[in-house]
Amino acid sequence: MQPPKCDVRRLGLDLDNTLIDYSAAYAHFAPDFGITALNPTREVIRTQLRLDDDRDERWQEFQSRLYTEGLKFAQPAPALSQLMTACAEASIEVVAVSHKTERGPELFGALDLRGPAEEWILASATDLLPLTRERIHFADTLEAKVEQISVLQLDVFIDDLPHVLQHADWPSSTFGIHYQRGPWLFDAGLWHAGFEQVADWLAPTNGSQE
Repeated sequence: MQPPKCDVRRLGLDLDNTLIDYSAAYAHFAPDFGITALNPTREVIRTQLRLDDDRDERWQEFQSRLYTEGLKFAQPAPALSQLMTACAEASIEVVAVSHKTERGPELFGALDLRGPAEEWILASATDLLPLTRERIHFADTLEAKVEQISVLQLDVFIDDLPHVLQHADWPSSTFGIHYQRGPWLFDAGLWHAGFEQVADWLAPTNGSQE
């Protein structure tokens, strides 16, 4: 089962762990932080680094490296090209909206976090990623991100973090989709799906609801 078809003219994507796949970067940096898990996902790394670290400094250090050096290992998310093709064929404008502060913690060098992400997108901006600099938006806080989504009047927004889509100020006119690789699933009040499934849902020729 998938959501009912709707009129989509503007679609928004979160950046980190949605549009940008850091899987290889997690695997590369995990040993530097003493993590030996066979599949060092974001959840595994964050949980381990937060053990006995009241100030959350180890996780902050990991993120500072991930969102700068880690972009060397990053890849467009699986089936992103399929989603972009579906949007192009349906004349859907695509934008990116990210809750990413301008700089990381002072303790770890106050590294520029936005510039590297923007340059990574633009360097990948072939027909697979039709995002121009003007279509990439950053917000300092979660509240500002939700407000930006409302201002942009997005019909659909895809994010890997459910709490973003369930924010109290989430615009009622924006259909939120939790990015989760796999088939459509409706659970805990949200629709979950990967880009392949969303692309199929957006395709004008797909009238099936099953």
